[in-house]
Amino acid sequence: PRKTSTTTRVSIPPNVPPEAVISALQEHIPILSAQPYMVKFEPRAVPVKDLVRDPFFRADGLPLRAFLSRRRSRHWHPGRHTVVVPCVFQSFAAGTRCRADVQGGVTIGSSYEVRRR
Repeated sequence: PRKTSTTTRVSIPPNVPPEAVISALQEHIPILSAQPYMVKFEPRAVPVKDLVRDPFFRADGLPLRAFLSRRRSRHWHPGRHTVVVPCVFQSFAAGTRCRADVQGGVTIGSSYEVRRR
């Protein structure tokens, strides 16, 4: 399988404590609700058997939390077709990571991390 990696860096305003950003990331809801095509999301059971050997989730993380998200497709009948995307989050000291399994066998891994300069 082909792998692609993208890094985006965003500066935190000086009046926002890094701990507040980490706390918001670890709630997971702000990440889900910020998606522009999100219709709704709901908690779901963590599929442990699928994740036991997944190297994306590491020992330095906290317990996993899973969601089922529904998003409007921007490709097929924009605004009318909904895509279901299961995703699993794992918080860690500096932020959170998320794995989403998109249709067609595509897996997206994202890591949201606060790094001090």
